Amino acid sequence: LLQRAEYFYQNEAFNQAIDDLNKAIELAPDNPSLYHILADVQMDAQQSFLAIKTLEDCATKFPGRVQTLLKLSEFQLITQQYEQSLATVQKILEKHPTHAEAFFMKGLIYKDQNKIQEAMEAFQTCVENDATIEDAWINLGQLHSLNGSELANQYFESAMGVSPNNTALLMAYGNHLGRNGYLDKAIETYKKILLLDKQSEDAYYNIGLSYKLSNKLDSAIQFLTFAHEVSPTYSAAYALKAECYLLKNDEKSALSLARQALSFNAQNQKAVDIVRQLEK
Repeated sequence: LLQRAEYFYQNEAFNQAIDDLNKAIELAPDNPSLYHILADVQMDAQQSFLAIKTLEDCATKFPGRVQTLLKLSEFQLITQQYEQSLATVQKILEKHPTHAEAFFMKGLIYKDQNKIQEAMEAFQTCVENDATIEDAWINLGQLHSLNGSELANQYFESAMGVSPNNTALLMAYGNHLGRNGYLDKAIETYKKILLLDKQSEDAYYNIGLSYKLSNKLDSAIQFLTFAHEVSPTYSAAYALKAECYLLKNDEKSALSLARQALSFNAQNQKAVDIVRQLEK
């Protein structure tokens, strides 16, 4: 039943997967992982109410099971039930006051509510209790970067010490460097991503953007071309490339690229503005 349910799930036959998982739970009611799988399927089937109820039932049947409470808190966060999500995390912390993953979840809840100081405090407590949770370091770096704090570099460097080949971390660090005007270092960081993932369209795009901001337009065009070659419908890459050609006074290429950008995203404001400017 479980294998068939997984097959149905992978092929997005959600109702059949749910039926098989409910039968599997009837046969093995003491297996909490079945409840977790069922909740995942229900969530992907846009049955968030039922997914949360499944996890609540699991938490009742297996009281104090931390992984179930963490998953329940995550689903409550996804559905923006912030008070319930925090209350679920608190149940973990009452019994495990230094549980790092619970503090990480608490940070995510506060971050989603734009309670930046509370989020930073929760992520800080998380890494103090478990320095290997790299996503907590990334969030600390991002939040301090947005606040303009000099501590951002320290957090990003700490994260890279834990996970030097984490492409999400490298992307976040590159964005931080670019945001603060360290464009050469940002480019160097994005290029490290390409050593790990040659198909990262966002790395190509961000390199192109950094070169454009450095007024190195030919290099910018080169990497933006790579971006939309990897992802042919990447509207933002066409639009930024159009802007580069406009700066080079090549209006014909700029207009053509802006129209391509709009063919993939009619709401791309940069492309809209270029077309309006050049079609006058």
